[in-house]
Amino acid sequence: MDHNEKRRASRQEDRAATTNSIHFTSSHSVEQWSAVPGYEGAYEVSDQGHVRSVDRRIVDSRGVRRTLQGRLLTPQVNAGGYLSVHLSRGGRGAHPPVHRLVLAAFVGPAPEGYETRHLDGDPANNALPNLTWGTHSENELDKFDHHTHPAQQSIHCPRGHTLRYGNLEPSHFRNRRRTCRACNAAKAWARYRGLTFGDPTVLDYARARYEDYIADPVAYIQWKLLVDLA
Repeated sequence: MDHNEKRRASRQEDRAATTNSIHFTSSHSVEQWSAVPGYEGAYEVSDQGHVRSVDRRIVDSRGVRRTLQGRLLTPQVNAGGYLSVHLSRGGRGAHPPVHRLVLAAFVGPAPEGYETRHLDGDPANNALPNLTWGTHSENELDKFDHHTHPAQQSIHCPRGHTLRYGNLEPSHFRNRRRTCRACNAAKAWARYRGLTFGDPTVLDYARARYEDYIADPVAYIQWKLLVDLA
């Protein structure tokens, strides 16, 4: 088993354990609450990803002391599907993402350079078993596993070649990356001849390779074999 396969197996184990843990937590456990770091005495976050304010005494703008009743906060959803809540203290407001609040409260602060990983790929699932601190590289690999990475959504390469089957670089495809095989072949051909990729001769070569990879059934069979061997 090579290094990439070991990493994929490890992430799959993480997600399998996460699925089981989430099911157990939602079915058998009582929701646990903890103070939001930096907002102790004002807000709490649960291991299920809920955030609430707590009963507290304040002095309003007229100088009158009164009690604010605690309540469950309604999260906002950003363009990426991630949830955030509005927190306020000392006249200053903030909109931290819920996933960071959960991890900070129940796991601890993020190590330097780390970010949140959603192990099941659902940015709205902020249950503690679904979250962990991880590197940016780990997060990017998770996106490939969840089929949400922008590179996997591409239909054409920058040169207009369709990214499908025979025209996908076999070794990259095996690792869930979508790279234009025709362009890669043309770049190698150009380097061998001391040409630039923008040279018309090189672009013609790329176009010819693209037509071979897409139209020739024998080339498709060869591509399938290369994917299996990659």
